[in-house]
Amino acid sequence: MNMPTCDTEAIAEFREWLQRAKDGEILEPPIELITGDAEGYPHVDIDEDMTFNRRCDVAEYYNSLFERTPEDWQRFISDEGALVACTILHFSSLCKRGSDEVWKIREEAYYIPQSGFMRYYRHRIRGPMVVHNVGGDFARPILHGYATQHGDFMEQVTGRPDKFLTPSIIELTYRLYWNPDTNSPHTGWSSTEKPRPDGVLRRLFGPESFLRVHEATYDFMSMTTDQLVAMLSAEFNPWLALGGAD
Repeated sequence: MNMPTCDTEAIAEFREWLQRAKDGEILEPPIELITGDAEGYPHVDIDEDMTFNRRCDVAEYYNSLFERTPEDWQRFISDEGALVACTILHFSSLCKRGSDEVWKIREEAYYIPQSGFMRYYRHRIRGPMVVHNVGGDFARPILHGYATQHGDFMEQVTGRPDKFLTPSIIELTYRLYWNPDTNSPHTGWSSTEKPRPDGVLRRLFGPESFLRVHEATYDFMSMTTDQLVAMLSAEFNPWLALGGAD
C-alpha cells in the first residue's frame, strides 16, 4: 500500500483510543482512523502485513523504504500524520498485549510523535529509525530490545541526543557492550547499582560519567572511535576485552 496518513481529527481520535485502551477496554487497532495516502512519497510502498520482533527490525525495515530517496526519510521522521498511521498499521508489533487481550499502553510519546528532545526519540518507529541511521550495525546494542519496549539502553543513550547523534559514540557502545557470539549485549551492562559498577552503561553516559567529564574539553563529533577508546579509563578495559567486533 502507499504511505498512509492520519489527519488532525484522526490523530485526536487515536489519542482517545489510546486512553480507552489504557483504561482496560479490549480494542482492536483502529485501522479505520487511517484517512488516506500521505503526500510526497511516490516511491514508498508499505507492507501492511509486516511484523517486527525487535527495535532493530523496525529500524531496518523503515529505513530500507527510503534507501533510494533520503529526502523522503527526512520528511517522514517529521511527518506526524504518516508516523501515526504507520504506528496504527503495525500496532500489534509495537505495543504489548496481555493474555487478557488488554493493551499495555505506555506514555503517549511512544505512539504519537512528540517534540522536545526528552520525548522525540521515544516514538516506536522514529526513535529506532534515527538510531539506526546514525549508527548502522553499530547500533545493535541499542536496538536489540523488543519493538514493544523503549528499553533502558535506548533511554540512556537517546536521552542525550547531543552525544548519541555522534556515530563514533554509537560505535563505542558497540565495542564495549555487544557480544557477537550471542548476538546480544553483554550481561551486566545495565546495572543500576550505586555506586555504579565499573564500566557499565551509566558510567559511559549520565552524571559523572566518562562522556560528561570530557564533554567540555573534547569535540566528540570530530573524534574517531579509536580516539575515544584511547581516552577510556581502566574501568572500561574488561568490557573492551570481551570484544565487540564481528
